[in-house]
Order: sequence, then C-alpha cells, then structure tokens
Amino acid sequence: MKEKASALAFAILILIVFLMLKSKPRPSDPEECIRAMLDCAARGDIAGYLDCFDDELRANLQNKLERMGADKFARYLRERNKPVKGVAFSDVERTRKDELRMRVEWVFLDRNEVQRFTLKKVGGRWKIKDMSEPRYVKPLVPYGTKVFEE
Repeated sequence: MKEKASALAFAILILIVFLMLKSKPRPSDPEECIRAMLDCAARGDIAGYLDCFDDELRANLQNKLERMGADKFARYLRERNKPVKGVAFSDVERTRKDELRMRVEWVFLDRNEVQRFTLKKVGGRWKIKDMSEPRYVKPLVPYGTKVFEE
C-alpha cells in the first residue's frame, strides 16, 4: 500500500514539474515584456498578447478584439508583425520605482518606427501601460544593405 502511495505521489510530482516547465515564462524585465508581445503577435496568440498589457490599454485591445472577432484579430496581429525585422531599445527612464519609459524602435525593410513605451511592474511582472503613436523614420542605411562587397 505504501508503495502505491509513493508511486502516486511521485507521479503527481512529475506531472507538476512537467506543467511548470511547459508553462510560458513570464517577462521579468521591460525588454522581455515587449519581446513577448512581439512573439505572441507573430503566433497570433491573443491571450498571450493581451497579457502583456496593463489595465486601460488592455481594455482597449479587448474591445478591438470583440469588434473584430478572434480569427480576424489574430490575423491582424500576425500581419502587423510579419514585416518586423528587429527591435531596439534605448533611452530608458525610470519615472517611479515600479514604472519606466523607454524608446522602442521597430526595424522594417524600408523604414523604422519609433515609439515611446511606458511600462509598469504589476505583481512582479512588467506590463505595457501606454504606447505613443509610431513615428516613421527613414534609416540612413536600409535594412539588408551589404556592408562589404565580395
């Protein structure tokens, strides 16, 4: 009887460990939060995408989801993310102990988009509280330009 109980306890422990390893990591710094948002958008993972946002911004996105429907919203996320070649972070400015602003530059083939993000730490996780409208910038050297001639 003790052997069955031990085997059952061991099986439950293995299941718990498996579920913990399978669960998605939660972003622990601001850059990870933005990268997680980008990854979720690329996959069309609506729940994961919304989980990157805080309060009012999340509610606005939830309203957009309800108006568009899940399939169309997921497709919108994937399409919007598809041309992104990279992302760069700079000008991090801590505004409060649990809040900061940073410059985020999205790199595309033909242009860059610059936005200011405000992130807030909620329950040990960073979440996007606000985003400015993107400002378009033509890069001095377009993405994919060869550096050296062969």
